[in-house]
Amino acid sequence: EEARASLGQKLSAQRSRIAERQRKDAAVAELRQLEQHPGVEAVKQALALVASGPFTGEADAVVKPILDRLYELHRQSVQWVDARDWEVAGNRRPPGLIPPAGWRVPGGPRQGQDRVPTILFDALLAENRLKTQQLASQRGLVTLALARGVLYKLNPADGAIQWARRVGIDTTQLPVLLPRTRANPEGRLLVTSADSATITAVDLEGTPLWTYHLGSPARGRPVILSPRPEVAVAYVATYEGKVHEIELAQGRLLGYFDLNHRLSAGGVHEPGTSRLYFPADDFCVYVLDVAKHSCEAVLYSRHKAGSLRGEPLIIGGSRSRDGRSTTSYLVLNHTDLDRTDLKVFTLPIKAGEVGAVKLDALPSTPGWTWFTPYHDSDKLLWLSDEGRLGLFGIRQVGTNDAELFPLLPVGKNMPTDIDLTRFLSRQTALDRCRALVATVQGDEIWVLASEQLHALQVRLNRASGPELTSPWRHLERLGAPLHEAQSHQTRDLQILTLVTQTRERKTCLATTFDLDEPGLDRLVWQRQLGVACQGDPVVLEGEVVAGDQGGGLYRFVPEKFSDAPWQVGGQIVGLPSERRLIQPAQIVPDPDGKGLTQVFLTDRGRRLTLRRYHSDMAGVAETGQGVQRGVVSEETVDLGEGQVVAGPVALIQLRQVFWMRPALLVPVRSTAEVEAGNAKLLRFDLPLT
Repeated sequence: EEARASLGQKLSAQRSRIAERQRKDAAVAELRQLEQHPGVEAVKQALALVASGPFTGEADAVVKPILDRLYELHRQSVQWVDARDWEVAGNRRPPGLIPPAGWRVPGGPRQGQDRVPTILFDALLAENRLKTQQLASQRGLVTLALARGVLYKLNPADGAIQWARRVGIDTTQLPVLLPRTRANPEGRLLVTSADSATITAVDLEGTPLWTYHLGSPARGRPVILSPRPEVAVAYVATYEGKVHEIELAQGRLLGYFDLNHRLSAGGVHEPGTSRLYFPADDFCVYVLDVAKHSCEAVLYSRHKAGSLRGEPLIIGGSRSRDGRSTTSYLVLNHTDLDRTDLKVFTLPIKAGEVGAVKLDALPSTPGWTWFTPYHDSDKLLWLSDEGRLGLFGIRQVGTNDAELFPLLPVGKNMPTDIDLTRFLSRQTALDRCRALVATVQGDEIWVLASEQLHALQVRLNRASGPELTSPWRHLERLGAPLHEAQSHQTRDLQILTLVTQTRERKTCLATTFDLDEPGLDRLVWQRQLGVACQGDPVVLEGEVVAGDQGGGLYRFVPEKFSDAPWQVGGQIVGLPSERRLIQPAQIVPDPDGKGLTQVFLTDRGRRLTLRRYHSDMAGVAETGQGVQRGVVSEETVDLGEGQVVAGPVALIQLRQVFWMRPALLVPVRSTAEVEAGNAKLLRFDLPLT
């Protein structure tokens, strides 16, 4: 019996080994079958099969040669198509030049301009005239703004619009200022439009030089290289998986890399080499050698689709005086659920699977980042929408530091990020919105967090070591950043320009500061860009009055405008409310067509504001742009606790239950209370003259 049992066990073990061998052979056959269809999908399927199959891992003696072959086939699948060998397949039009259109310079029409009638609004809200006069004497400064799908070039001295163009609401990147070359001595801008899938070269006066159709939207910034002094080339990644190589003097296509993998971000150039790194929308990063027009390697970072928060970075590579240098690293900024993590990879990338560098202190912050991290030769900074700052040092020559390490001391198993809520006002500390590291000047860090501009400073405390402080206690409430900041250093001024959108007022602001000045003197100028109308405008005698989403009132006089489709004009007669509106503001025109009343509710229904505007009020006849103060008469009614607005002028309070009713708009001569069952209807007098 014992011998029979032992024999049965041996037979069972043998059957298991045979079955395991059969499963492994079947899996190997499936892996080999993937070699017939090379590409990223074959690599994904192979790695998934290895992870779930009867193997000891990717280093398995049987699996590794197959994976290496799939990696190599994937690399070889990236094709370079030379423009000289271009052949149109079927009826599809190849990418190329199209006539320039959509440009407009104030002061007169231009050929091919956008013919949709538009009023450009740039009301001056504040200025320091002494500093604007200083800036007016500076040459070579370029100030841009991008708000609600319109690109503006502003006068650096006072923010006035010089020219503008529609680029589409999906465009979120500022144009690239091209390097000056022999073919481009005056400087040009390269403008990308995600909506029209085009890039356009324009000179600094607003004249379009050429427009190139990409065939698919570009979601990231172009990479600009100048291989020779007389030549500049742009490498533009498109969502359909092509990287176009475009000569920038005439906008000629030189060729393109066909990756056959979606690209949702721009790339980065490794200094001192001909290598460009373009991350795909998911899973891997392509290393392109633009000198050899080939794919040098593929890095399998395994990031998830849509998780990258901008273009990759290349850090390190610093050199000492004796010729020694540190290793360079590729950094990917990506999200993992509700966190932002930085993955670090050693350069150069070698063929095949490469793992991220293992760091003792993980560079990670709660929340999402919205802009590419700031970096210089010795530090790396990023800021999440939860007000958490990542502040890491980069290893220098001759040190034993980690590749990335926290600049401020942290305890074991403690978060490596810095909570900035202690520097914020109580009103905004818990507000979550886009945040930005605006600029860094030595040990001084300027950040825009919770809609406030802060100056932070790294100081050395003798007892505890480096610490973060906020030497400037005055907080500028600007709004959330719409795009990256612009910084300029002149002989007398350190200029920082921010373009933001406020959450309460729903307005877009362009603001310039002089960072060398203390406190309130830092402001140079501020302008409002555009108006987001709420409801239909009201036509009064010889003018049009419109309200915006934040409760502002704007006046336009049609007879003051020319016949040009695009022109600058308009005045603010009532500033948007600084308090949050709980429902859209309402505008009630007078029966005689000469005035109106604007009504809105704030403070959770406890405060009602009524504004009166009349077309013949003193001071309105002025034609200058900006804010016309003292034009609108304003009355605020404190409703107390438990009041709910049913309409523009009706307030209903129930004994136990709050509800909303449609507006009952009846002009009356005095405030009255009308009993309506178990409710009170409060009616406010709206003057008719």
